[in-house]
Amino acid sequence: MKPFALIASALCLALAGCESVRDATSSVRERMAARTAPHTHVYAAESRAVYAATRSAIDTMGFSFIRGGPAQGEIDAISGLNSDNSLRTTRQISMKVRLVAVPEGTEARVTLSEVIEDDFNKGAGHVTESPLRDAPLYEVLFRHIEQALPAPPKG
Repeated sequence: MKPFALIASALCLALAGCESVRDATSSVRERMAARTAPHTHVYAAESRAVYAATRSAIDTMGFSFIRGGPAQGEIDAISGLNSDNSLRTTRQISMKVRLVAVPEGTEARVTLSEVIEDDFNKGAGHVTESPLRDAPLYEVLFRHIEQALPAPPKG
């Protein structure tokens, strides 16, 4: 009788442990999703106009276009390299813009990430990338896009 009780107790503990691990895993996933969630802004314009305005905005901000197109509704860009005084650490900002048609016009979904290569003398190619959550650069981009959009017709 005792071995059955011991096995039943172990099984209950294991199942309770699985639930707590599942809760912890989902909690981590939720935090990561919130951390990497894009910042959004809706423009009352068609997708191609917002794409052209976004290309103009990234040029104005000093970013280099990497890839994308109006048909895909995507733009990937990267900032210039910044380094420290000893030239051991380099830093760049990576930008991903996705344009999605919504009933109000076009929604721009922007994700910015900081790309850092520390002490490349010790081993080139070791890079860390972390999302920028509350950077003012998002609002600067949205403002530049708004300014680059053609004025709506008066009627």
